[in-house]
Amino acid sequence: MQVDRNTVCGVLLAGGQARRMGGGDKCLQLLGGRTLLARLVDTLRPQVSTVVINANGDPLRLSEYGLPVVADTVDGFAGPLAGVLTGLEWARANAPDCRWVATAACDAPFAPGDLVERLMAAVDDDGADMGCASSGGRDHPVFGLWPVSLADDLRRALVEEDIRKVDVWTGRYRLARAVWATEPVDPFFNINRLGDLEEAERILSAFPDRLRARSFDGRMATSRETTPRLRILLGAAVALGPGKADLLEAIGRTGSISAAAREMNMSYRRAWTLVEAMNRDFREPLVETSAGGAGGGGTRITEAARDVLDRYRAMEEKAADAVADEIADFTALLNGPPG
Repeated sequence: MQVDRNTVCGVLLAGGQARRMGGGDKCLQLLGGRTLLARLVDTLRPQVSTVVINANGDPLRLSEYGLPVVADTVDGFAGPLAGVLTGLEWARANAPDCRWVATAACDAPFAPGDLVERLMAAVDDDGADMGCASSGGRDHPVFGLWPVSLADDLRRALVEEDIRKVDVWTGRYRLARAVWATEPVDPFFNINRLGDLEEAERILSAFPDRLRARSFDGRMATSRETTPRLRILLGAAVALGPGKADLLEAIGRTGSISAAAREMNMSYRRAWTLVEAMNRDFREPLVETSAGGAGGGGTRITEAARDVLDRYRAMEEKAADAVADEIADFTALLNGPPG
């Protein structure tokens, strides 16, 4: 998927302490002669418009990286959500073109070089509000893609509701997952103790030609049921993809954007944003709303939308048929679990 880097701000979560490794900042621990932070800066910088370091304490200790250093914007130890909020509020105030914040933890030196691209694709495919990375059957929410528009919602959750667990907050929204394989290396392998640092050194020695994080992301975890997904691009944006098509069909069934959003486990705000985007991208509106209406919804998909859906589903079927043999051959190359 083509990603407009100018719409994404990168935030490196660097607040961890190396209490089990002799003290100090975990992000400044050395791996292969370079700090963990330096490795993550190199990985994330090409994927986003700008990179910000989220760390409390004296910012001068990180001045050599030449990046903004921003402390948590909420008091007390609020966990990873505090770093996410800090990034969202920084982007809103300092990077008005950024609609998304991508976060990455600095204790995972093999983070993938296509993190943002894959997260964005997952969010778009699922019509989701936000996305996180997953590998080995585990979610890694500190590697996430977050909409700047939810900054105020997150602040209320942290300050007024005292929410600290990431999954409690993300459970209110539709969360997409981008899945990575764990072979030859789990890209989200993280360092918490000296033994982990020693294991990371062993990994670097075992894969001398794969020192860059991008080298570890070549094989995506998948099932043996491999299906091509059709996305129609309008410039860098997706005019119509699986998520938007499913939303249109749900609106057609329910006669309501809110009911369609509930059916798809999507927030109303996200559904409305997708509807607005589709009405803007097509010459004729695909969704019309009015006061009242059957079931109180007052919403319908237009004849233009039905035509678009018919054409899209037909193209999906033709595309799948056209590459069926190639997909079968390609699937055999994937490192997914047996079906």
